[in-house]
Amino acid sequence: MNTQHIEFGHKGKWILFDFTPTESDEWQSDGNYDYHYDAESNQVCVYEITEDGQTRTDESIHSQPINFGVSIELAKAVLRQAGYFVDNLWHVRDVASRYECEEDDAQEVLDGALTNEATMEQIWYAIDVYAQEYELKSIE
Repeated sequence: MNTQHIEFGHKGKWILFDFTPTESDEWQSDGNYDYHYDAESNQVCVYEITEDGQTRTDESIHSQPINFGVSIELAKAVLRQAGYFVDNLWHVRDVASRYECEEDDAQEVLDGALTNEATMEQIWYAIDVYAQEYELKSIE
């Protein structure tokens, strides 16, 4: 199985861990977090290690599905071929690089920032400006 890049925010930090599962039920650790791969659910769950060295298995702080080798670049190529513009994507790390937040909060911030009326109006305005620059005929 391919190496999985586990990325998540926790307690104001962005954590990156490369995990290569070799068994159907496997645990790995980086000393601060334990990473558990479960083949049945096909995901890696992340658990915090307490100060006394115990793993808090009662609540995972992150879970991530295994992607079976589909890279971000391949996914972008498929979307591009289907007509989507994919050269300006935002990631939760963009928010986490400026604010202390969990991944869920960063997703909500991105959703609000990218789908609000002012942002949408600005995008349509810019599309109109560039379409005119390229002398495209408007459909009305």
